[in-house]
Amino acid sequence: MIAAARAADGLPPLPPWVWHSLRHTVATGLHALGVAPHVIEATLNHVSGARGGIAGVYNHAEYLTERREALSLWASHVLTLVERPAAAASTPPLDPIRATDLVS
Repeated sequence: MIAAARAADGLPPLPPWVWHSLRHTVATGLHALGVAPHVIEATLNHVSGARGGIAGVYNHAEYLTERREALSLWASHVLTLVERPAAAASTPPLDPIRATDLVS
C-alpha cells in the first residue's frame, strides 16, 4: 500500500525496515533531544563507548532517573509528532536519518 502510493508519487521505495530499526531511531532521536550518550546506552541496555572499557568495569550505575527522564522526553516528542497538524508534518522535527542508519 505504501509502496504503491510512493511509486504513484514518483518517490523511491523506502529502505528495508526491521524491529531493530526502532533502536536506531530512538538512539538518534534521544541524541538530537540532548540526552547524554551514556544515558542513551543505558536506556537501550547497550554496552560500548561510554559504558565499555574502564568505565564499564568501575561504574555500575543504572541511571534509572536519567533513563526515566530520557524516555519521558522521547514520549513527549512522539506525542508532538502524532498530534501536530498534517501541514506541519512535512517538516521533520529532528535531523533526517540516512537510510543506511535504519538497517543493521
